[in-house]
Amino acid sequence: METAGTVTPQDATPQHSEYKSEQATEQAAALQPWAFGGWLFLLGFGIWLGPFRLLYNLWGLYQPLFSDGNFSDILHAASAGFILLIFTEMLINLLMLALSVYLIYLFMQKSRLLPKYFFILAAMAAAFLLGDTLITSLMFPQLEVWTDDIIKSLCSSAFALGIWVPYLYMSERAKNTFVC
Repeated sequence: METAGTVTPQDATPQHSEYKSEQATEQAAALQPWAFGGWLFLLGFGIWLGPFRLLYNLWGLYQPLFSDGNFSDILHAASAGFILLIFTEMLINLLMLALSVYLIYLFMQKSRLLPKYFFILAAMAAAFLLGDTLITSLMFPQLEVWTDDIIKSLCSSAFALGIWVPYLYMSERAKNTFVC
């Protein structure tokens, strides 16, 4: 009695083995990633620049705080809420830096995880920027927190979420490039 999936002597004909070999070749070819091209060059350029841009921004933000001795003054004089805000900002910025470096790895490996982690980083950046700005404006209502830099960063995050994320999930090139 034959069971499903067993090969009988009749199945071992040359035509059957050629068919299986042809199927295996087609499946292997289907899993080969496409070369980078089209809009992926622009996206890749942005992914590669991401950690450097973030480091530059963090240096501009934190270097004066630490070099002038202001940080120790803040720790002694500031409220617990403000100190928590600063340390939370630092932690989230370091997490986003690590994630942006990981995105470079995923991009170069043509990993199928790239769209997911790109979305996570873009959503995290937008939520963090918006939340941090709102909390700061509530803590310090006398400060002008909605600066041109904040608005540009929010627009950049909206662009990443509105253009690049759908492109990564819907374009044929992205679907066939990030397959590993």
